[in-house]
Amino acid sequence: MAKKNKPPEADASKVLPGWIATWSDLAMLMFAFFVMLFSMSTIDIERFQQVAASFSGRELMVMGGGGIGIDDLIGSGIIDLPSIAEGVFDSRPSLEERHYALENLHDIASDFRTYFAEYHGLDGGEIDVIVGEESVRIIFPGGILFDSGRADLRPDAFEMLDIVANAIFMHPELFIEIEGHADNVPMRTARFPSNWHLSSERAVAVLWYFVDARGVEPTRISSRGFGEYHPIATNDTDEGRARNRRVEINLVNRDMSFPSFTESE
Repeated sequence: MAKKNKPPEADASKVLPGWIATWSDLAMLMFAFFVMLFSMSTIDIERFQQVAASFSGRELMVMGGGGIGIDDLIGSGIIDLPSIAEGVFDSRPSLEERHYALENLHDIASDFRTYFAEYHGLDGGEIDVIVGEESVRIIFPGGILFDSGRADLRPDAFEMLDIVANAIFMHPELFIEIEGHADNVPMRTARFPSNWHLSSERAVAVLWYFVDARGVEPTRISSRGFGEYHPIATNDTDEGRARNRRVEINLVNRDMSFPSFTESE
């Protein structure tokens, strides 16, 4: 009986380690992955020109070599970035509108000065009326609207505030900012632990009169209290402290807030 030939034994020196198969599979996957990325990052220029022309109605001019980047798309007009200035400068008031608004503010200020001097016998040093580029600021010394250490409006303050309220109704373009200020003499009571509390409540009292008693729209008005931290005079004298105890009503034309009136066209 013939003997079966044994299969030749493999040469151990020619057998590859098992990790080689895993490594080769991983290398192929990585190669396929980068081929896919490359194919996604490049565009056939001729085909892209045809597509772009169908949308834009003009031939796309591509700068450079084989790929099309974002700079090419923007430069060719296919992609337009929005202009930051667009919509801002288009809506800004014209020079004529700004001059008209400023003249209007001067007229309002002149009326206030007349009313306060004529109907209340006030000289120019008691109630200040200041015209800015976009606002009229009325500065009431605290003693005119409030008794010392209190945040309840004096009965004779209502008529003066009514003059301001009438101007508010006549000029719907104006917004009202009310500021309360104090001197640096410490305030420590159960109701007002600090000057900040006192100045804030005084500003709110004026605001609430405009809104509740006169019907001013709440969306047009705001109030802030600054305590003793924004003085307009020295706190070393009685006269200076009296000036610092004040309420300021600022009538602002927000449409004129940008740019300034002094800006050249």
